[in-house]
Amino acid sequence: MSGWRKYDGATRALHHLLAAGVVVQLALSQVMRVPPGPGQGVRDWRREAFEIHAWLGLVVALLCALHWIWLILPRATPNVVALFPWLRRQSRVRLAHETGQLLRGRVSPARLPSVLASSVHGGGLVAVTISASTGLCNYLGYFLGVGIPREWLHRVSLIHIYVGWALIVYLIGHGSLAIFHWWSDRSSEPMT
Repeated sequence: MSGWRKYDGATRALHHLLAAGVVVQLALSQVMRVPPGPGQGVRDWRREAFEIHAWLGLVVALLCALHWIWLILPRATPNVVALFPWLRRQSRVRLAHETGQLLRGRVSPARLPSVLASSVHGGGLVAVTISASTGLCNYLGYFLGVGIPREWLHRVSLIHIYVGWALIVYLIGHGSLAIFHWWSDRSSEPMT
């Protein structure tokens, strides 16, 4: 695999910026207080956390959109197809093999391509996209007063909350797998 690049610079930058934004958003969501409406409620640090969450959500939504745009361009490594390996038979076979290896406590070296890692990143990007989309809908409906029916807005808000909790679980799992991968790589290195 000489010359193979696992991730290009733009993909890495977008991943890191998006990940940092999501982590900050999830942290804010744990301490914020959602006001009953625009200009209502108590102005305290929890309300300010909500205001920051709302504004930062626009940045995260933009980063998410830029990430998708970059992934569909031919220069992206990996490209959008690589993030969804379960869509191709050959990749599904590799995905099943890598998953079995992981369940046995074995992982391939981090420098090699992995359909399992790509699949995890693809699933995470989909979850972040859902969260950013529902957050943007909330922003438009609650902050800007766009005519979204209240029942729809309520359902979208619930989806936003549930996906946020799923993202917390995802981040714990993703972080744990990254540490496990790093540890496996280090323990398999020859002593010098």
